[in-house]
This record gives sequence, C-alpha cells and structure tokens, in this order.
Amino acid sequence: MVIASHNFNSQADGRPSKQQTSEGTTAKKDSFEVHPNGPVQIVVVEDNAGDVDLLRKALADQQIAYHLLVLEDGRKALSFFEGIINEGRELPSFIILDLNLPAVHGLTILERIRGVPRLKSIPVVILTSSTLPDERKRATAAGVEAYWNKPHSLDELEALGQSLAKFFRQYNIT
Repeated sequence: MVIASHNFNSQADGRPSKQQTSEGTTAKKDSFEVHPNGPVQIVVVEDNAGDVDLLRKALADQQIAYHLLVLEDGRKALSFFEGIINEGRELPSFIILDLNLPAVHGLTILERIRGVPRLKSIPVVILTSSTLPDERKRATAAGVEAYWNKPHSLDELEALGQSLAKFFRQYNIT
C-alpha cells in the first residue's frame, strides 16, 4: 500500500508550485487524514505502479491537489473497505478501480462496494486496459460512474486528466 500527496500552492508570482510528500513510501496504516477543503482523497486499486504514476501525472497536469491511497491487489482493497464499514474509517472522496487485479477481480470489488449503503455514495470510476464488452456491461450494471481506458499516449494521458477534472467538478469532489 502506498500513500502519496500532491498539493499545489502559489509561488510569489502567483503560479502554482507542486509540493509532493510521501511519494512512493509505504504506509503503516491503510487510511488517510481528511481535512475540510483539503486535497481530494482518492483510493486507487491498481497493481501496476506505472499506471499509478500515469494517474499521478494526469492529476498533476490538471493541478488537482490530491491525497492518494494505492491498494495493490483485490484482497487489500476488500480489507480496506471492510475497515470503513466495521471500524468507521473516513470515506474517500473518490475510488479509481482497475479490473484485472491479483487475488480478487475489480468487478467483484465494485459489486461489494455498491452492496454496502455507507459506500454506495462514493463515486467509482473504472480505469482499465480491458476492452471486453461484458466487463463494461457488468460495471455499468453495478453502478460505476465512468468507465475509462488506460492511456497509451500523451494525448490520451492529457484527455484522462481533463476527464478527471471534469468528473470532479460534476460530482463536486473537493
């Protein structure tokens, strides 16, 4: 599990400057602090570190301040969400879920999230390399807010960042 933050502050000339903390460090606790009007609290369920880096870049390019909790497999994700249910942990603002995960498939995780009233209100986006129509149909039926393919070019990466920014505005995620 990895926790990373990325905040934007203004420099003396008014331009945003990046401040990164905890990038790539392993967390001892699978939770994050929630601050009103703070960075977007995002849980990413993704086993590919390169894809997580692309996601960080897409968020940074849109100057989105975020706090990322990365869960590298399906079992860790289920454990994290069970902790929210059973231990009253803070809810994330947003969940980004891959489908092809070790241990437990992403659609199984999505269906479990949508089956719990406390978790139902959290927006979930599928970010996957899968092009299987049946997976898209199952995700849509389970109540996913968006289904996006992973970027394979700089243009697609930029489009992902723009989609994330638009999504955050649409769902009033701050």
